[in-house]
Amino acid sequence: VPPSFPVGSILINEVAWAGTAASANDEWIEMWNPGQEAIHLDGWRLTDDGDLQVELTGTIPAGGFLILERTDDRTISNVTAGWIYAGVLANDGERLRLLDPSGAEVDVVDASNGGWPAGDREGRPSMERVGDGWGTYAGGRSRGHDAAGGPVLGTPGAVNSGVAAMAVFEVSSCT
Repeated sequence: VPPSFPVGSILINEVAWAGTAASANDEWIEMWNPGQEAIHLDGWRLTDDGDLQVELTGTIPAGGFLILERTDDRTISNVTAGWIYAGVLANDGERLRLLDPSGAEVDVVDASNGGWPAGDREGRPSMERVGDGWGTYAGGRSRGHDAAGGPVLGTPGAVNSGVAAMAVFEVSSCT
């Protein structure tokens, strides 16, 4: 019997559905393990129930991230992709699901009734998980470079900008 995991064991944490300034085709997805133990990904799947079908392997360490880049490892030129995927993230009407080895849905980003809840196709900032919702990359700590050497408007492999901004606000508002 394949193992099952609780909802939220691994999260779809950041989605650059509009690509980067270098190319709208340079999409990337970040997954995050918020738990205290590493999770082996054998048997896990990331799918949009269409052309994006990723059979995952490997491990995400406790508190660690996994970056998936579309087509090749040049999307974020200074961050090594943990996985290369095929398929396209549509600008709207998409539903991205993360399934554990038992086939249970562990996380979902549902934009099937319209556009993505955050991010932007104009400037191409990423869509970041902030608490129980989504926000657009808030600027500041970009840690990646796109295929043309420009900044990636997101935080691949690091704490999301909206989360960091919330933490700074909470600390400063308590003083």
